Amino acid sequence: TRSIRSWLKPCAQQRVNRLACVHRSAPIYGIVIDAGSSRSTLFVYKWPSSRENNTGIVSQHSSCRVKGSGISGYANNPGNAGRSLKTCLEQALHDIPESSHKQTPLYLGATAGMRLLTDSKAEENVLTAVADTMRSYRFDFRGAKVLTGQEEGLFGWVTVNYLQENFIKYNWIGQWIKPRKRTVGAMDFGGASTQLTFETTKSMENPNSLMVLKLYEHEYKVYTHSYLCYGRDQVMKKVMFQMMKKQQFGPQVMNPCMPTGYQTNRTLGFIYNSPCIKEERPTNISDSSIVTFIGSSNPTKCKNYLQEIFDFQSCNFSKCSFNGIYQPRLTGDFMAFSAFYYTINFLKTTLKKDITTPHELEEAAKTPTVKIERLVDYCTTSLYIHILTIEGYKFNNETFKNISFQINWFGESLSYSLCLSIEVFYTDLSTPSAQRDPACSMPLRPACPTIGGWTFSLSVPALWNSIPLSLHFALSVAFFKACLKTLLFNCAFGHPPTPTLPDLHPS
Repeated sequence: TRSIRSWLKPCAQQRVNRLACVHRSAPIYGIVIDAGSSRSTLFVYKWPSSRENNTGIVSQHSSCRVKGSGISGYANNPGNAGRSLKTCLEQALHDIPESSHKQTPLYLGATAGMRLLTDSKAEENVLTAVADTMRSYRFDFRGAKVLTGQEEGLFGWVTVNYLQENFIKYNWIGQWIKPRKRTVGAMDFGGASTQLTFETTKSMENPNSLMVLKLYEHEYKVYTHSYLCYGRDQVMKKVMFQMMKKQQFGPQVMNPCMPTGYQTNRTLGFIYNSPCIKEERPTNISDSSIVTFIGSSNPTKCKNYLQEIFDFQSCNFSKCSFNGIYQPRLTGDFMAFSAFYYTINFLKTTLKKDITTPHELEEAAKTPTVKIERLVDYCTTSLYIHILTIEGYKFNNETFKNISFQINWFGESLSYSLCLSIEVFYTDLSTPSAQRDPACSMPLRPACPTIGGWTFSLSVPALWNSIPLSLHFALSVAFFKACLKTLLFNCAFGHPPTPTLPDLHPS
């Protein structure tokens, strides 16, 4: 029993879906920097160097949140964009063995914040600055690119389903199986944009929103759309502008989305320097002029202001979300992450109850009882999420229950960067992207089954198939006995079991 425990012990700390414990060859590492609009995060991924049929068992090794704003915030001083990454790149040097540094691919993917830059020269300067900094480290620099909205949405969708093993998984006898399970839709909510992506069987009225993928011998028809200027930070500015406009651009503006008794000063430059509202910018204003927003705490008026930033009327298709954007009927379960999770989790934590219906979300947005400083943004954002999901995406009382608000899945961050790591590090980069699948195209990692709280993986198919058929039954019985011993040993010594896979609606 002791020998069994010593062999399985390294797996005890691993969750389901983590690296298999059978292959102990030195892993390969890769780094992706997720350069979002409001902040950047560096992720280190790893996978075994030995792969069966080019199969990679990718998992997140570590992460580092970059201090300061997103790289687009340094458009006027691009050198600082590169310098902001240094602390996390230094951490990556420590997280990855020195012997692997030169072979470790390094890539940066920028999202909506960079897509908002209207000055192409400013975009080029920022990307050049971050690329120069990344090249100065002993990693294998692979590039820095601004992702399209479709890429961001699609990569997020593949990551969600990748982690849930909806495409492919490893079975108990060491074989890859392709179950063609029902996929889960992805909802991403960043600082400058929000993405909605899900599989659909319906015919597409607007082919520009359709992505046809062939993943693991199965074809997937996926709807995806990215709404630029509808991320959290840009929504705040758009709503402030609506309030100023309705109140004749006076020096003081009543803000019904802020708690009574709270006030804040904003320069006009802070509001108008966003491309999302530049078209409506009044003439003859000074960026340095100050506007004071005074909280009046009126959820109904706040909701009215938020609704004004949407156009729910225009539609040249049979179905639209908002702003005339085609959207087919919602189907299946969804996973909402990023700011979706942070906002809902804040409300659930402060109110001490689940939010499973649109009404509960709306009421929670109106009546949270926490310190006033924390309410300033959450009140607005929670009401915005209510409008976006119900009036925009067309969820209702029943389908809203199909949304699971998460920030990670068994220790893996729900970020498009995981899928991007496979797209970049596993494909031939000399092949033009237009000739490759627009999503992760490599087989996925196996599941790590759990027995008695220990997490481990069975041998590879080659090993199992090399054993004579006459011994399969005897070995299966022996394996069962070993598992039973492990279970009894684990219970006797009180080790906590590895959590089982949750459903899409954890409490």
